Amino acid sequence: MRALYLIFTAIILGMTGSHAQGVLNLENNVRFGLAISGHNSHIRGIHNQSLGRYAPAFGIYTQINLIPNKTMQGISTAKIYFVAQVEYSMEGEKTKFKTGEVNKYIYDYINIPMYIKYNFAFSRGTKPNFMIMGGPVTSFSVYQNYVGDKSLEREVVQIAHSNFKKFSFGASVGIGYRFIPQLEGYFRYDHGFTKVYGNYDKHNTYKYFLAAGLNWFFN
Repeated sequence: MRALYLIFTAIILGMTGSHAQGVLNLENNVRFGLAISGHNSHIRGIHNQSLGRYAPAFGIYTQINLIPNKTMQGISTAKIYFVAQVEYSMEGEKTKFKTGEVNKYIYDYINIPMYIKYNFAFSRGTKPNFMIMGGPVTSFSVYQNYVGDKSLEREVVQIAHSNFKKFSFGASVGIGYRFIPQLEGYFRYDHGFTKVYGNYDKHNTYKYFLAAGLNWFFN
C-alpha cells in the first residue's frame, strides 16, 4: 500500500511539473480552503456490536488545477484537480453488551487524504458543478481513550487493545456538488488497509467511515 501511495504522489508531481507554467499560477489555479464534516466511524470485525461513533472532522486543504485554467463567459472550464488535505478527525466506535452496558473506543487521528478530483456537468454550456474524487489517505492517531468496563471484553479483545496501531493507510473516495464558487458539499467514504489492532487474527480490524461535509474556499 505504501508503494501505491508513492506511485500516486509521483504521478501527481509529474502532472503538475509538465504544466508548471500554466498550472502553478497562484492567482488562477491554486486555491485554499477550510473543510468540515461529520461522520459515523467503525472498526471492522472485533467488538461484539459495532454501533459506530458519530463525530466531526475539520481541516484545511489546497486545490491545484492539473490543466491550464480557461474561462468562457466567466465559466471555468478546468475540470481536473489535485487536492491535498490535512484534518483532525474524531473516530473510533462503541459497542453494546447484552447487559445493556456500552463501551466506547475513542481514537482521534490526523488524516492526510490526497485526491484526484474531477468536476463535470451533465449538459454542455452549464458549469461543471458535479464532482467525483478518489485517492490514498494516511492517518496518524494522536489521542486514544477507552470508556467503559474492560472486564466485559473477551480476553483476546483485551490483548488486541494493548497492541493498538497508531499508523493507518487506506483509500478515500467521494462525490459532491459545487453550490457556488466558494462552497462545495460532498459525501465521502474512507476505508483503511492496515489493522487498528495487532495480536488479533480472527478478522482484519480495518477502520472505516462514511462522512458528509462542506468545503469553503478562501480564494
